[in-house]
Amino acid sequence: GPTATTTTAVAAWKSKITKTFVNAMSPQMREALARSQCWKTYGANKSLAQVIATAKEMQTIGTLIGQTNRPLLFACLLFRLLQLQPTHAEVSEGLVKQENSKYARVLGLVMIRLLGNATSVKLHVAAIGQEDFRKIRIVDEGGEQSLTTVDAIADTLLEEQVFMGITLPLLLLH
Repeated sequence: GPTATTTTAVAAWKSKITKTFVNAMSPQMREALARSQCWKTYGANKSLAQVIATAKEMQTIGTLIGQTNRPLLFACLLFRLLQLQPTHAEVSEGLVKQENSKYARVLGLVMIRLLGNATSVKLHVAAIGQEDFRKIRIVDEGGEQSLTTVDAIADTLLEEQVFMGITLPLLLLH
């Protein structure tokens, strides 16, 4: 029944968090984050509620820029979320279902893509990819800004193995 599926998904989510935390971000990215001012201001020692509130204020998404690998807010918040180990429900309710904040929603989609099982990823990422076409500002490694859309990001999360320098786990979609 649905309860068994949910229980299995929760167990899978919890076991993936630690592995994902280590594997998703390169040592170089984790190191750059840990020593950055962005991390000290918006990541270190922040509660889940504080991270979600900050996510709602984001204006761009990106990870590291420039030769100094300066982390952007998106990367700091993602790193903190992986540390906090929120439940699937907390990510879904706190970020993905935030229709008024497209950047918080994308952060939630990335978390679900990193930690969710195939069913969960299909349910959330694919569904939002079919309904949310708002523009999102992305900052690439060179610091250049460009526009994409939430649905295009959802497609990338479903189809690719790397998103903005973050390694995504293998996804077996039937």
